[in-house]
Amino acid sequence: MVQEVIAPCGLNCSQCDIHRAPDDPALMARIIVRLKKERGVTLSPYQIRCGTCLGDLVDHWSPKCDIRMCCVDVKHLRSCSHCLIFPCKTLTRWSTDSIPHAEAFERLKRLREEKF
Repeated sequence: MVQEVIAPCGLNCSQCDIHRAPDDPALMARIIVRLKKERGVTLSPYQIRCGTCLGDLVDHWSPKCDIRMCCVDVKHLRSCSHCLIFPCKTLTRWSTDSIPHAEAFERLKRLREEKF
């Protein structure tokens, strides 16, 4: 069974294609094709990996993420749900970008309720 890893923003890393790709050659190949088509970039399998926001940033898909930098680097928290100003404007705005982001935001709300 895959252990669930929740990013500071609430995304479920264990369901993320980028996080899972190094262990799934077929998934890796599909991601490489998709990135070439959507972004016009050709990446090697080594470049498509993420050890989660709480891991080493050398092995991270988006080390410049504003949410990760605020939560982990500045506030030294494991989750935005632990922040005193949750939900902030940045996280709220981000949650409107896509369905997965909205779901992540709802997950953070539940985590917050469990904590308090």
